[in-house]
Amino acid sequence: MAGALGVACSSTPAGNGSTDAGSNNPAGSKLVAKSVVACFIHTCALLLGGTVQCWGDNEFGELGNGTTTNSSVPVTVSGITNAVAVPTGSLHICALVSDGTVQCWGDNESGQLGNGTTMNSSIPVTV
Repeated sequence: MAGALGVACSSTPAGNGSTDAGSNNPAGSKLVAKSVVACFIHTCALLLGGTVQCWGDNEFGELGNGTTTNSSVPVTVSGITNAVAVPTGSLHICALVSDGTVQCWGDNESGQLGNGTTMNSSIPVTV
């Protein structure tokens, strides 16, 4: 299961912003999350500064870092610096950004990324 939490989608606010997400990032400092979303075989955290980090299975690009390599440590989602919410599907993730737009990445077999294609994306695409 490549380091993911849970077997179903679950979103948890991290409280008042002082909650430690409990994982070390590759640089060795703790993540401070605003919310955490665990779904199927990957997990994502919306960090206080508006960036998003994900870890776990990455077969369809669910980690959003431009690869399809699984990761047991958090990796930063490419190009998202101002997210305000991160809901997730079972094999895809979306972020609501501060300007009101939505960006999604991961599995797109049924067009769930909303970009008019059915091609998976390992980086965020604008809906």
